[in-house]
Amino acid sequence: MISIPLSPSHLLKHFLIFYLATVSEIAELADECDECLVPDPDCRYDQLIEINLSEVKHSEERLAAPGQCGRDVKKGEKNTIVTSFNRNFAARNDANPATHAFVTSPEHPPADGHSVQVDVNPQSNRLQLLEPFQKWDGKDLEDMLVLIKHSDGRSENIQLNHTFNETQIEWFQAGSALNRMKELQR
Repeated sequence: MISIPLSPSHLLKHFLIFYLATVSEIAELADECDECLVPDPDCRYDQLIEINLSEVKHSEERLAAPGQCGRDVKKGEKNTIVTSFNRNFAARNDANPATHAFVTSPEHPPADGHSVQVDVNPQSNRLQLLEPFQKWDGKDLEDMLVLIKHSDGRSENIQLNHTFNETQIEWFQAGSALNRMKELQR
């Protein structure tokens, strides 16, 4: 077994991370090692911010994204950001392609999707609500053309010749992959 010494600030960080999950257990542990929960010696702080955690709503902890803004990491230098924002592709958080984002994703989808309401501004130039597609009639699409418009103004037609496997056909018959998954859960 490898033993890694933890600095007081490291212990404090872990204390704060797990605070909301198991308050009473953490409070007892903190009492046992309160001499560890002090600032590192030689640390100077510009500002002391006190937060009354009993007044913090459960969902508000995700608003903080420490380390994403005002970072002094040079572009190309490997580093890490832990974030609850579910967009973990390269350079998303700080424009540095060497930054790896670890997504904590505290939110979870509702158990029943019927309670979700999506509002789309009718004046939007980017989004529009679609009407449900007609259920697939079981026949393959033939001689299907797709019009592709390029950002430079050019356009082209492409003819699609594609065959579907049984799973894809089941998805079409169900109306979507999500409908098919729901059918399979019954």
